[in-house]
Amino acid sequence: MRWGGLSAHGSAISTEAGSFTKGRSQEKGYWFDHRAEASHYEEAGVGDALRTSERLYDRILKDLTEGRGPQFMAVQNQMILHYQRALLYCTLRRYGHAKEAIVQARQLKRSLPASQWEPREEETFESQLLFLEGEIAFVEGRTNDARGFFTRSQVIDRSLNDRTGVSKNQERLDLVG
Repeated sequence: MRWGGLSAHGSAISTEAGSFTKGRSQEKGYWFDHRAEASHYEEAGVGDALRTSERLYDRILKDLTEGRGPQFMAVQNQMILHYQRALLYCTLRRYGHAKEAIVQARQLKRSLPASQWEPREEETFESQLLFLEGEIAFVEGRTNDARGFFTRSQVIDRSLNDRTGVSKNQERLDLVG
């Protein structure tokens, strides 16, 4: 599968699955790490850029859903777009919307046949979803749920030999206690 889009903080992600795998482990937790810095997302133009991103994501998703735009890999693109929207909603502190976007990403993920995935790619994406769910659970005060999500993500990252992902999950598990 080929991926495309933006990372958690807006830098371009290559369209190659391997690059996404590398990029996602480096970007794990970006919004969460900066959530306590009041000015991090309030700098001149950042809020406007985030709202513009939301409108663009919504338009692209609508085009893909309605059959406009490229149909090659439309389901995969919708899945990734929902994940990216979840990150954006977390940044905007709209956790309910983020959880809905994760549910939609997972539904699309389940609809993809095994032949549409590169080796270990499905597990990589699931780890990313679990990690984000853990962060949301933590900021909502649901520490037991957060611990479960981070533990499951870390198990997957260990099986993928993703040391950065294992480390990020351990940081979060230590934080959750």
